Amino acid sequence: MLTGAFTKHNVDIREWIEKQLMESVLPLHPQLADLVQKYAVDSARSEKEGLSRTFVEVRKNPMKIYPSEIFTRLPIRYLLSVVEIRCNDFQTARSYLVRLSTELFPYMMPTMDSLNIARSRTLGIAIKDTVGEMNDLLMSADPSVAMKAIQKLSTAPLSDQVRLLSCVGVAFLSSLNPSTLRPFIESVTSVWSKLESVVPRMLYENSAMLWLDSSSKCDITVSDIYDYPSLLFRCDKRIFSSVAHFECFVRLVSFFEKASRTQLIRQIHCSTGQSSLAEAERMDREVLAHAFDHTQGSLIVQMLVEISDEKRMMDDPHDPCMLSTRLAIRKVACEFIHQLFIQDKNLMKLVLFQVTLIFTSKGNFCLLIIYFYLNMKDKLTLPTHMVRPLVDNVPSMFVAMDYMQEMLSLPDLNRRIFGVILMVEVARKYRITASCVTIELVLDVLHTLMKYTEVSSSLRLFLSVVPTLTQLVTIFPQLSSDVTSMLQRVSTMAKARLALSTIVCRSKSCPERRLIDMIQQCLNAELNKDFN
Repeated sequence: MLTGAFTKHNVDIREWIEKQLMESVLPLHPQLADLVQKYAVDSARSEKEGLSRTFVEVRKNPMKIYPSEIFTRLPIRYLLSVVEIRCNDFQTARSYLVRLSTELFPYMMPTMDSLNIARSRTLGIAIKDTVGEMNDLLMSADPSVAMKAIQKLSTAPLSDQVRLLSCVGVAFLSSLNPSTLRPFIESVTSVWSKLESVVPRMLYENSAMLWLDSSSKCDITVSDIYDYPSLLFRCDKRIFSSVAHFECFVRLVSFFEKASRTQLIRQIHCSTGQSSLAEAERMDREVLAHAFDHTQGSLIVQMLVEISDEKRMMDDPHDPCMLSTRLAIRKVACEFIHQLFIQDKNLMKLVLFQVTLIFTSKGNFCLLIIYFYLNMKDKLTLPTHMVRPLVDNVPSMFVAMDYMQEMLSLPDLNRRIFGVILMVEVARKYRITASCVTIELVLDVLHTLMKYTEVSSSLRLFLSVVPTLTQLVTIFPQLSSDVTSMLQRVSTMAKARLALSTIVCRSKSCPERRLIDMIQQCLNAELNKDFN
């Protein structure tokens, strides 16, 4: 094979290699990994089919030798975990497996849970029930019957759990009912998490289609979810009101988000290798592919923020249990948002500025300005009342200081209001020198706007930011004189404008009077709080 003799003389050694692999024992022979790797390369170059479908145990597909279904059936994460645990037996093949898996399936690498499962290999009591019989037991109206069924499934051997994987998804949906017992929910999510460490792709695809079918009649396929991970948010809305279920949902979204990015990167590499494409066209494709990736990430962030908002989810404000649940869900969502911002700093800027690229159809691209919150009158990417929860729960939000000057320089008044509120909240949490310097920049911009813009625009601006600006009196006491003098100037300007309006009688609800009262009340409240 090293000399290319088999390829040169067109000798098919597939059956021989398959027999060698079937007869091999542990530990692997040092030359076996090189042999398989060389055979794969030669088969790809000569356009041969390589190892047969029967050998790799895939479904029949006349169009492809290795259809995509094989990657659903193969327990890649579990097999890699076995290789890591039994490194002495697989040391010659480990480097090849890790390299190929990192390139093709970085989202299915081993985890601590998968390593523990591969290390323990615990046995259980075999289950003889079919999928239909197990579904009937799990969805029984009698809670005791359903509880016994899920306990039997949770203690079953790993092979039976994989065989009954679809039953886990059915039980997951069944456990969303308000009357479901807490032990049943814990058992279902425990089995779900265990299968996640063994056959994640099979579990995620099965779960995604079940959750979507239960709430949406739109025709969404698995390939659509890999292309557009944000479609997952069309699932059963009850998932967004249960902490245990939402934790599983977030891990599912994370999987498809990583898989979508890997697919885009592979497409970029393939287009780069096409010599027929011009350099400019290759660059355009790369830019648009990255823009699409950012679009999907920003959509996911927007939906997670909405799920974290008790107002958007229409929770009962008088229900302390529901409010506590929403806070826990917000914490889970913000942890995922933090991970997204860490892996891509530009995603945060995209979320804050809300300008993005999307695909309109396969092969066609279009530049659009997307407003995700269609019901919001101020057209901001994030609702202002969610700024503080995000800053408190997403540590990476301090990076927003880098974009503050650019955000305040935009002519959009709503975006300036959002920028001021965001920066003050960041300064409230991170009372450091960099925050103080940025706050001084914000105050300078506000002074300039008050001096050179129309009075009506200034009034609208300060009506929205006065409650936030007064917090600076206690956040940075060294800036208290600047803040109070600026607010007094605004109050004087409002009083002068009110005095000039002699023709029409001004009511207490007019903007000028409301601004005067707001400044006085907010300053008194902050000073009293500081004094106490």
